[in-house]
Amino acid sequence: MDFVLHNRFLTVGFSQKGGSLCSIKDNEGTEYLWQGDANYWSGQAPVLFPICGSLRKNQAQIGGNQLTEMPRHGIVRKQNFICREQKQESILFSIESNPEMEKQFPYPFRLDICYTLSDNQIITEYIVHNCGKQEMPFQIGGHPGFNCPLFAGENYTDYQLVFEKEETCTV
Repeated sequence: MDFVLHNRFLTVGFSQKGGSLCSIKDNEGTEYLWQGDANYWSGQAPVLFPICGSLRKNQAQIGGNQLTEMPRHGIVRKQNFICREQKQESILFSIESNPEMEKQFPYPFRLDICYTLSDNQIITEYIVHNCGKQEMPFQIGGHPGFNCPLFAGENYTDYQLVFEKEETCTV
């Protein structure tokens, strides 16, 4: 844990590696974020950019007929971000593309991620800057893993995921 934000409801830890969350605790010390057991999944909350998911054989054709190779979920989740600004209830991480990244994703970019605590919520903003002259296709997303069940004696079936409106599988 490289950085921590705290308010009267939450204590949230962040890692420069991937510019991501690494801990979400309430005032009783209950850890809500998955802590990365490699027997199941070593990740915690990677940031997915410039793709979400996998490419067949880790390859794609981009920018005309250019062939690129890129790992699952893109190129930033294992890179070190810099902390550009930390305030009492917010933190801003940033990463800029470099020649090694541009071999896989040939578009210069800067990605800023701002996390803000608002009572018992964590607001995440992704700001993608195209630093080149050509149109830059991309996807971005978060992949947080949560502890479930949270407490001894509970089961997965004791929990439910509720959305603000009905979700569909249409694309």
